[in-house]
Amino acid sequence: MTKANTFTPSQDIGLYSQTLLCFTSTISKGFIYDYIRFLRVFLQF
Repeated sequence: MTKANTFTPSQDIGLYSQTLLCFTSTISKGFIYDYIRFLRVFLQF
């Protein structure tokens, strides 16, 4: 019973991490550009 219980969450975690990785990679691209733009304005480059 414990093996069955530990097997299904690992599958869910694998699927969740894949979705999270795809989600963060799309967000981080836009976030890095916004952060650089903010730094340029803030530090007056």
